[in-house]
Amino acid sequence: MVDLMHRSKLQLFHLTQQERRFLKTYIGDQNDYPRNANRARVIILTERNFSISEIAISVGIDERTVDKYQQEFRLCRLASLPLNQEQKDEAIAKKAEELARDGVAYNAIPGLLAIKRDALQVAISRAYANKSKEIKGTSLTGLSGRSLLRLTLSGIQTAEALAALSKADLALIPGLGDYSVQEIENFLAAKGFTFAIHEASVTPKAPNFPDDPAERDATIYARYIALKTEDVPDKIISHQIGITLDQLTSSLQQHRRRMNTNTELSHTTLDGLSDKVRRSLAAENISSFEDLTRISEKDLKNVPNLGAKAIAEIKQALTGCGLCLAEQAEDSLAPLSHRLRATLSAHNIKTLADLASVQRSQLQKEFWLGDKAVEELSDFMTARNLRFADELVPFNPERDPIHSFLASLLSPDFRWPDPTELPRRALRTTADDRHTLLQIYRDTQQDAQRRKKATIILASAIGYHNVQIAEGVPALSNFVAKVRRRFMVSGIESLSA
Repeated sequence: MVDLMHRSKLQLFHLTQQERRFLKTYIGDQNDYPRNANRARVIILTERNFSISEIAISVGIDERTVDKYQQEFRLCRLASLPLNQEQKDEAIAKKAEELARDGVAYNAIPGLLAIKRDALQVAISRAYANKSKEIKGTSLTGLSGRSLLRLTLSGIQTAEALAALSKADLALIPGLGDYSVQEIENFLAAKGFTFAIHEASVTPKAPNFPDDPAERDATIYARYIALKTEDVPDKIISHQIGITLDQLTSSLQQHRRRMNTNTELSHTTLDGLSDKVRRSLAAENISSFEDLTRISEKDLKNVPNLGAKAIAEIKQALTGCGLCLAEQAEDSLAPLSHRLRATLSAHNIKTLADLASVQRSQLQKEFWLGDKAVEELSDFMTARNLRFADELVPFNPERDPIHSFLASLLSPDFRWPDPTELPRRALRTTADDRHTLLQIYRDTQQDAQRRKKATIILASAIGYHNVQIAEGVPALSNFVAKVRRRFMVSGIESLSA
């Protein structure tokens, strides 16, 4: 068996001082807490980058238990060690509230927290039950985790506060669909409560606004600012003002355009877009119109909760600022799953170039990705002829002749092969073209992108296919094909395009 104490001491510097002291108390001779001692050993061996199977053998537990301990520690750190269920439920509920407040859909929260949906429901319910002991009034214990989460975010923590709302008001709370409203109605009936009937809430009085459009928009804007808080959506505010959501959005846009004579301000915010669209974009770390100009319409279609109407709204807002969406980028991460893209984006990895600079060992150790996510990333990279930073194969001419050819370009003795010996797929070039391309390749003062294009054309002219060139340069296969096509049309001038 592995000497756990000796090996763990070598790696304890990766933990904080508090965690170090805490773990030592469990790895010692305290046999009264075997389950917690095993948890501590699993965490330390995980920090040392041991595989799940190696940890299971060393600690003497099954692999499923190892994975469970790892997920618990990743979720709530030290709170997972003493096996305090109350602390664990509180940590899960707090994380779920943070994600929901950021606009993450409830169905996506279990995946981001690496727990099952049923476990999330139970954790939220138990956390609320523990918290409700200190709240005066009838507890909401008995509702589903989804309903509890949405009501808590809206500041509703008792049945009395819930019964003070009308059914129409309840339907305006974000994330509460018809099923949740019916569940809440049944819950209130079982507790002896009914929804309040607020006619003014269901049918608001006709608002008294000035006739002048500018004054009208200014009045609506002033009321909007007075009612707006972090947790109140625009839909509820429009209802309180007495206008529709579309009318509110239109008035706010018109008023801001009148006030913001400097269009640069519009470039740095998402003012003018609906609340739902802003939340969906915020979930993808898109916080300004400038961010939108760097992604394509195809990327937007992969954003959850963004339909054709929302994309049309975004394009219209960009047009009003004199901007537009980007063309489909070659290095886009759009084909990856939403959860994986969100995790990478949180670590500032937004392009293939960023992803290629990451080491495979970082994916699980620093990004907390599971085996399935790592496999998805590996397949994604392999399909584009790329490798992670710690998997780059060293230069070996016998393994891959393209590397040998690229290295020989720097030799003063390099001689172009006889045209009759070149394969049929070779790109046809003149002697002058090859001379100019070699000069560009050897000149280290040249622009890096121009040198890369010259290298691609030279390799194409000697007969290597796109995949070999992409791996040797390195570059994307579709970028190699584009450089070839442009050279066939424009010649050397295409290098400056």
